[in-house]
Amino acid sequence: MTFYLYSGAGNTFVVLDGREIISEMDNAAKSECECGENCECGGNGEDCGCHHGEEGEHHCHRDHAEEGEHHCCGHHGEGGCCHGGGASPWERYVQDVCDHFKTDGLMMLLPSERFDFEMAFFNPDGTGGMMCGNGGRCIVAFADYLGIKPADGKVYHFVAGDGPHTGEILGDNGDAKTVRIRMTDVSAFCPVLDGWYVDTGTRHFVKFVPEVEGLNIEEEGKRYRWDPVFAPVGANANFVKVEPDRLVVRTFEKGVEGETLACGTGITASCIAAWLETNPQPSDEVVSFNVRARQDDLKVEFRPVWQSGNLAGMTDVYLTGPAKLYATDSAE
Repeated sequence: MTFYLYSGAGNTFVVLDGREIISEMDNAAKSECECGENCECGGNGEDCGCHHGEEGEHHCHRDHAEEGEHHCCGHHGEGGCCHGGGASPWERYVQDVCDHFKTDGLMMLLPSERFDFEMAFFNPDGTGGMMCGNGGRCIVAFADYLGIKPADGKVYHFVAGDGPHTGEILGDNGDAKTVRIRMTDVSAFCPVLDGWYVDTGTRHFVKFVPEVEGLNIEEEGKRYRWDPVFAPVGANANFVKVEPDRLVVRTFEKGVEGETLACGTGITASCIAAWLETNPQPSDEVVSFNVRARQDDLKVEFRPVWQSGNLAGMTDVYLTGPAKLYATDSAE
């Protein structure tokens, strides 16, 4: 197996070719399951194939439409095999890999019947099922690296934990690319505490501050990340300084439980919150922000949706920034 290490504006990820993993799992299921015990899914008696873990438990490889007591290793992006009680084997694997490579998450590129590919994203603690904007740009660059071509000849169409997305490579300098991805439409936003709550595919709290450089982000980030108003799931905490020509953003990420050099969904949420702060009036003009993360510049665009003079949400939400392959590592 090859581990690909990507950086999206300093947000680092281990990226895996899930097609290779699925092939290995299928081969293992065919060769190892000779005990006569069938793993049946969904209560319909359908044999889904299995392999044996270290303690003899059966692990399922088939997608399930509904969550139940039996969780799969399939293509749904929600996490790995979990048979109840504590971290699952997949979650422990993600934790170990992210700790080994010192990354902010792990992603898999998976095959899809309806899209060019599927993106499965996992935090360093093994939790998954959400979107990551910087990760989305990296996985588009990874698809190009693997030789996967967009079905429409120009723009990738992929699906993540929060739904469909598009991705387009605007600039190519070898291993470093400039990628523009379409984020999910935004309909959940409101003032809360001393800032804004905005869901951009991942839950975010945004607070505007006079300065970000001297901020104790570990202390302040934890306080908002664990605030009871966001329980039980919690929220990422973003701290934003508004400058004349840009926003400067620092983010404390749940799952990472610390500051990351950039957070794509958080940067997007910060731009939307900054626009909301201006008390906007109905207009269908595209809103654009330049953003400085800890080490790179990004751009966010979106178009407000108004209904009967009231703001209903934002559509055509785009995030543009760098995605770079900086290392590979092979393991048996």
